[in-house]
Amino acid sequence: MVGVLLALFAFTSYSIADAALKYAGQSLTFYQIAFFTQAFGLIFVALYALVSGRSLKTYHPKLQLYRGIAFTLCYYLIIYAFQHKSLAEVYTLFYINPFLVAIFSVLILKEKIGKHRLASIAIGFIGVLIILRPGVLAFDVISLGVLIASTAFAYANVLTRKIGESEPILSFTFYTTGFIFLVSASFFVFNPALPQNTTTLFSLSLAGGAETFGTAILAIAFIKTNAVTISKLMYSSIIWAFLFGYLLFGDVLVDGWTIFGGGIIILSGLYMVYREKLASER
Repeated sequence: MVGVLLALFAFTSYSIADAALKYAGQSLTFYQIAFFTQAFGLIFVALYALVSGRSLKTYHPKLQLYRGIAFTLCYYLIIYAFQHKSLAEVYTLFYINPFLVAIFSVLILKEKIGKHRLASIAIGFIGVLIILRPGVLAFDVISLGVLIASTAFAYANVLTRKIGESEPILSFTFYTTGFIFLVSASFFVFNPALPQNTTTLFSLSLAGGAETFGTAILAIAFIKTNAVTISKLMYSSIIWAFLFGYLLFGDVLVDGWTIFGGGIIILSGLYMVYREKLASER
């Protein structure tokens, strides 16, 4: 249950960061955005480690490298997608993630995926399809990029569970953030650009902070709870996608289908939480 609650907070943090990324993307390229957000993220992690005395050491450098590569690919593709599609469109394409996590969990972690978890994933995805309705999304190259990003995200998070509690928790954030920053810096030096106003600068710092926080607590969630359960809770972010998209960017107006589909998503998530509670009591 701790893992479930942490995952809900993590995906909320990611949604806040995504809205900030979409705003910053109006004036900066994807690698310029990545450079600044990860710079802020590294500062936040370093300061917290310094104040709290927590270790940044890693005992699994190879697996952390694989996570860094996967997260970098995911991050770049997602930022680029936000520059060309609405938050809701990107999120819905990204929601293949729980199915991919299930596949990687079986292949890498040898976890068993029960019928209740699979049913909850399927019901939640039906809710997403109801919100968007067939034919609303136009599938293109950017859409393919989002699917690749979702695959990379699933792989990276399953590796998080594989590494487990033997790793200091800040290392999950520090090495991922550092890897993305180094890759972004290699592009940034050839085409540097500064935020054009304080609002963009605030958006970049907000994105960096929210991502750092989300990555840290999501790592804890994946360590403490079944990987498929955690990935399923991603569906809760569709509510934030429509809310932020409508309020900040005028993307989509919430209608009856949205409320109906969102209700199905919420109910499927509550069912998953209920099943995990029963399992923990046993």
